[in-house]
Amino acid sequence: MATKPITKRYTNVSTEEVFQFVFHCDRCAAPVKSEIYEFNADRFELPLHSPAYALLWTHQHDEAYERANNEARFDFNLCPVCSRRVCNKCFHTTSDAVTDLCVDCRQEQKKQVNHKPFPFGWLKPAKPQNRVLRVGFGEDEQRIVVDARTCAGGTERSL
Repeated sequence: MATKPITKRYTNVSTEEVFQFVFHCDRCAAPVKSEIYEFNADRFELPLHSPAYALLWTHQHDEAYERANNEARFDFNLCPVCSRRVCNKCFHTTSDAVTDLCVDCRQEQKKQVNHKPFPFGWLKPAKPQNRVLRVGFGEDEQRIVVDARTCAGGTERSL
């Protein structure tokens, strides 16, 4: 299994005769079962549980996993904010398709919009800090401190 699973959690429910995988929503853990893929060893007439039989089973199992993983992409939505794969129940879609988010990210977005004290909810006011400006070179260099609260300037000694 070279491919990373589409969701963070999946279950392999394969048997010796069939391959099947269950992928779970990253938010609510709702299961989505893959198709059932049959193990086809009849045409090779291999003895049961021989190394060649096990190698063939592993190869077909890996192929079935790849197919199931690719098909699961259609059952889950990728949230552009948190990068989780969620089921349709846990995904909030809009008509413009630009603001499609998982339910959790959508709620967080609503909180930011409803409680923003400034025009942009994600910006926070910086604490005022004094700034030191250097003027001149070498021995003639002077430092001017600008008080952030009053915007008044003076030499470093005077403040």
